[in-house]
Amino acid sequence: MAGRKVNLEERLQRKRDILEGATELFIVYGFERTTMQMIADKLKINVALIYYYFPNKQALLFGFLESVLETLLERTRDAISNCEQTPVDRMRAFVRAHILLQSEIFKSSAIYTMRSLVLSGDDNEHYNKRLNDLEHENYSDLIRLIDEGIESGDFEVIDKTVTAFGIFALSEHYNHWFKEGKRLTKEVVADINASLALRMLGVNGA
Repeated sequence: MAGRKVNLEERLQRKRDILEGATELFIVYGFERTTMQMIADKLKINVALIYYYFPNKQALLFGFLESVLETLLERTRDAISNCEQTPVDRMRAFVRAHILLQSEIFKSSAIYTMRSLVLSGDDNEHYNKRLNDLEHENYSDLIRLIDEGIESGDFEVIDKTVTAFGIFALSEHYNHWFKEGKRLTKEVVADINASLALRMLGVNGA
């Protein structure tokens, strides 16, 4: 109906749709070759609507990366709070949540390679600060889990920083080799990586 007000949920969904469409085109054509008009054509909307939500392509790239990191924090924290309250169980839940999110968002790895090229420079400092803050929250969550395990005697760690980044590395480049429907399911891969992480932490029989 003409003049109908768009409610908050509809606006959020519209933003998500624009981010999704833009991300798909960034992956296929690259950031520089993708235009706002191409995004509008893909979504069958007026290009002015995109500019209403996002002032430029950098904002679109940032929006996708921010949404991935926010979802990662939400998923990992929910997984920790819902598992059995032992350091080993909590670490396993954290790593599984990390891997399972990667299995859902294959494109995130490709988009992350654009971040350093597109969002570098002083003009994008506010974008990078927000993304860095979210990444640091994720890192801090992992360090707290490692500290819990060390204090309980469940973990034996040579260096917390090296071990933390080793655990994060388990989920890197996941999209380059994993194929849904092949020999391994994403749940099995998540379980294997969780066991590998626990072995890094000195857990026997993980």
